[in-house]
Amino acid sequence: MAMPFVPSFAPNSGFFLQRVLSLPLGETWSAMLLGQLNVQKFVSSLRKNKTKHLPDSSWLQSIGRNFIQKSFYALGFCSELFLTPDDTLLISLDAYGDEKTPQKKAVLHHKACFPHHNLTMEAAWP
Repeated sequence: MAMPFVPSFAPNSGFFLQRVLSLPLGETWSAMLLGQLNVQKFVSSLRKNKTKHLPDSSWLQSIGRNFIQKSFYALGFCSELFLTPDDTLLISLDAYGDEKTPQKKAVLHHKACFPHHNLTMEAAWP
């Protein structure tokens, strides 16, 4: 990927910067790490907190104070394992800064189970 961060927009959530790191762990196993920053929340927090700080505090200090807040971030980990040529197991863990419990998900995808059909089993928590 040539770009260090990929911009994205979701109408209900806002503007994000995302970074994906792909880790090939073998011929049949790969893992991905996704980092995401909610830029719209970050900028609105800067504007909101601008009046709260003393006038002599610098703009960089204000950015630094807001940058460490977990509520602006999301972190995702995903691992895909090819069990057989027809079976794939996908396991993911998504943690959002403002939520205490990360979301976990497992998906088993089986190709050619029935003629012209695929079978997908999915489990998620919470």
